[in-house]
Amino acid sequence: MNLISIIIISFLIGIIIFSSVQNLLFYFSKEIEKKIEEEKVKNFIELIKKISKISTEYFYTQYFLGLSDLIVKDNIIKINIGNRNYSFFLDFNIEETEIYKASKYCILKDSEKIKIFNCDYPINISTNFCDIEKCKLESRECKGPNPICIGDGYCNRFIGENCRNSIDCIEDTKEKVCCPEDPNSDEKGYTKKKNRGEECFCDNQCSGNLRCNPVASGFKKYSRACCEEGKYWNGIDCIEEKPKLRILFIPVNWNRDMQSFRRAAEEQFDFFVKSIPLSACPEKVKSIIVEKNCRFKIECGNIGLRNNLMEIKRCADSTGETYDYIVGLVEGLICGAGGYSMLMKVVVASALSREITTHELGHEFGLNDEYIDACRCGFGLVNPRANCLKSYLSGDDPVPPYTREYCGERGTKCPRSYDVTCFGNKNRFGGRDIMSFAGAPEPRAFAEESWKYLSSLPFLQC
Repeated sequence: MNLISIIIISFLIGIIIFSSVQNLLFYFSKEIEKKIEEEKVKNFIELIKKISKISTEYFYTQYFLGLSDLIVKDNIIKINIGNRNYSFFLDFNIEETEIYKASKYCILKDSEKIKIFNCDYPINISTNFCDIEKCKLESRECKGPNPICIGDGYCNRFIGENCRNSIDCIEDTKEKVCCPEDPNSDEKGYTKKKNRGEECFCDNQCSGNLRCNPVASGFKKYSRACCEEGKYWNGIDCIEEKPKLRILFIPVNWNRDMQSFRRAAEEQFDFFVKSIPLSACPEKVKSIIVEKNCRFKIECGNIGLRNNLMEIKRCADSTGETYDYIVGLVEGLICGAGGYSMLMKVVVASALSREITTHELGHEFGLNDEYIDACRCGFGLVNPRANCLKSYLSGDDPVPPYTREYCGERGTKCPRSYDVTCFGNKNRFGGRDIMSFAGAPEPRAFAEESWKYLSSLPFLQC
């Protein structure tokens, strides 16, 4: 064999080896690409499942999956990336949808339903993007604290975690008490005990059987002091004053201890008092917390819901207490809702969100729901002359996938069912009205239309 033949054969062998190596590298790169893709899809599905189990009614986040198609039908989610298809069954309420050629997906938990939509383009929604990495930072997205951060073993006061709302901040101590409302409390929310007549910020602070009550009329040095139940500090002694409004809280099928019920009732009551016109004279509002469980079988449907309220009223009346309104407090949802009322001076409210009692009592006082255009569509309408959605308060802002046609004075459409279509009127702090849905953008307070109406009611005036 001559030299030329050897060179030619060597050249051909080189080409074959080079081609084989190229093919092998291409195969391995495709396999790695496939593994990465499968991991991203798996993480996407796991994130959706995790969000479905979060206790708050409203939660929003985003996920970058890469260019893909997504179809949800009959609780099956199908994802197509390139020429590969993935399919998963989801055992919770998820809205059917078809999305094509999207890279980034928005995941929205609204009440009991999960919604997925294309997030490649700007959308009109209040973002609440929080992940486990941000839980240890001073992240506005994780403030609340966001449920995704609770249980990560890190107590972060910058996102609102404290001994009252997060297991991460609880410590075993007999020298201090949990009262994060006290501005002098430590980074976990613990502070010292207070004696009779001393300024306080929550019941936990007060020694013995004392409660942290509003002070009496005319006393201006501080707003709350430790006194006996139903008494108010006047600078010299704890005295009795006749309240203008008495709210009785009673546990309904409560499974935890009564201490947890009392804490939940106090949180609901404190938010209520700070939200109404009587906040200028908080001593005129009295809470009656009954630590006697009201147990009965919950019924749903219009007749069943009314029967529930009648059962709660019977429980309240059996205590012999005098009241103006009754709040039956439950731990979770009731008939799929956070609360309800039927103008019977009795409401049911969940302890999951601090504004639910105030929302339901708002109905009792004559306010309408604002997460749907009640004044125009009729859903959630109590009083057409009260708080309608107003454009000057951004009341025509829709909740996707709904549009402005469903909200406000220029609206022309109504949903077919009682659905969350609108964000509600903006309050003076930039958040949404309390009569909007649980989980609407913070801070929550009554907006101008609601406040004007409430201020016209004699029993809410100091």
